Amino acid sequence: MAKKKKYSYSQLLKRLGAYIYKDKKKFTFAIILLVLGNFALSIAPKLVGNVVDLLSSWVQNGYVGFDINYLALYLLGISALYVFGNGSTILANRITLVISRKVTRVFRNRLYVKLNKVPINYLDTHSSGDIMARLTNDLITFETFISSDLTDFIVQILILILVFVMMILVNPYLTAIYAVLLPIAFIITAIMTKKTKTQFKIQQSSVGELNGF
Repeated sequence: MAKKKKYSYSQLLKRLGAYIYKDKKKFTFAIILLVLGNFALSIAPKLVGNVVDLLSSWVQNGYVGFDINYLALYLLGISALYVFGNGSTILANRITLVISRKVTRVFRNRLYVKLNKVPINYLDTHSSGDIMARLTNDLITFETFISSDLTDFIVQILILILVFVMMILVNPYLTAIYAVLLPIAFIITAIMTKKTKTQFKIQQSSVGELNGF
């Protein structure tokens, strides 16, 4: 029996990148939309806080200096940020979904061609449920990875940098505490990921056995 060839994460991402590269303009545009959308949604709460402070100041001063036009302009800006943030996120998710389905269709066609070329003894020595799991569950997981997980990972890295800068501007002391706790969170996440990876393999094997009944 041929030994399975194992790939590292970097090799898998490199092979995956070759397929996404064909739609690099759309993918890059989606990333830009997600970054701008998340940035707009992160600014909006700060403006809401400014409006609350402004209203409190007017109430305490007996509405002296109250300017309805200034307040309306603030509220209009907040509404525009929320509309742009949510709209760009929806559009970006739509673009990445189309790309993921396109890549998944290519992989599904390649799997179909591969199945027609494998020898009969392969089908006899492998569970039909395991083969079905590769054709369905694995491809669905792969599609989800492209449409959401991969883009979320890239965007969250960029958002983390933006949020870190905003935190420094708002409160440097809390930022210092956050900077100390962040590496601890990364270590815990790495440990949990290592454990869940083993459990995920067991789950996929169980799904294959279940589909074989």
